[in-house]
Amino acid sequence: MNEFNSLDTLISTALTRNWCVNPACTTCGSFEFCNAIKTFPRDKIIEDLRKLNNEFFIMNNDVFRLIIRECSQLPLGGDLLEALDGTPAGEELQKNIDYANNAFERWQRNEKLRATFESKEAVEARKIERKKLREIATAPHRERKYLNKEEITKINSIFHSTAPKDLLKIAKNLNTQIPMRTIGGLIYKILLDHYKKSPVPLQDQKIINELSDIYCGHWKKLAQNSFNIPRLKMSKKYPLPHFLFDVIPQAKYTRWLSAKAKAHVKRDQQLQPDITEIEYKKRIHEAVILSEGKDAYTGEPLDWSLLSTWDNDKAKEQGSRYKSQFALLPSVDHVSDRRGPTEFTICAWRTNAAKNDLSIEDFIQLCEKVIKHMR
Repeated sequence: MNEFNSLDTLISTALTRNWCVNPACTTCGSFEFCNAIKTFPRDKIIEDLRKLNNEFFIMNNDVFRLIIRECSQLPLGGDLLEALDGTPAGEELQKNIDYANNAFERWQRNEKLRATFESKEAVEARKIERKKLREIATAPHRERKYLNKEEITKINSIFHSTAPKDLLKIAKNLNTQIPMRTIGGLIYKILLDHYKKSPVPLQDQKIINELSDIYCGHWKKLAQNSFNIPRLKMSKKYPLPHFLFDVIPQAKYTRWLSAKAKAHVKRDQQLQPDITEIEYKKRIHEAVILSEGKDAYTGEPLDWSLLSTWDNDKAKEQGSRYKSQFALLPSVDHVSDRRGPTEFTICAWRTNAAKNDLSIEDFIQLCEKVIKHMR
């Protein structure tokens, strides 16, 4: 027996129960909402769709696309155009179909961008940029090559005769013409071996971080390798954030990042045709780092071990009881309205479902209304 007498009732129930209504969901597939839609006769769905006004589509475009997908006999919903002709729902469906049919034009545009990226001029420009970066990275070695060898030998003997625990303080206050980046290279291995055997004092950490920010080179390597941080194999572009070192492997994080970027690009391309997965992956990775592993709205620690553990069969069997176990599953939320430059933040799946498409200001107002009413 169908517990919903209209689409309006179903949509209200879905929002109240925090059902997922994302057509491109890669976690649960919006199975609760889809199962409920299948209990409606097709004629009843068309009748209720004809009653929808333009305001509905401002906040519920995802719901509309999901309904069309479930009740249509064609991939894009073209068989419903005649039935919805002359209604806001028909106009919205036609927009979605036009967007899908323009895929070839978008492909051509992306091909032009790729051709520009791979052009002889662009390749040459990147080579020049890489050459500049190499020159900066090897500057300490070139500086050291042309320094007075006697002075380097003298300073080096001082470093090797000094107790490692006092070495950093002496190196920082040393009065010499040798650049600090070169000094970092001279004492790097001594200090690294010392810090492997004993914890790095807080004062030493501050000095190393300070010198790392100013001189980079071996000082930066020392800062990265000496503070008792596990040495994991890192992805070049998207390394595992430090707060996830003992939680998930790099490979799982990289797969999750790729899946989320792909899903959000697929959803946003209608309003922003020029976006790319690489751009979204970078922005989502930056949002993860800024989150420090916590929900951006509630401050709760997120359960990152839940990534890629959702089981559709268990979800169908256990329903909302199973879904509640994933309340603190990290999810990606749009901060912007998807029409301007896209910004992401990281929050719990439960929080994201409650916020839905609301702006931050509207979400806060909603929370305040709930608190005021329930007290």
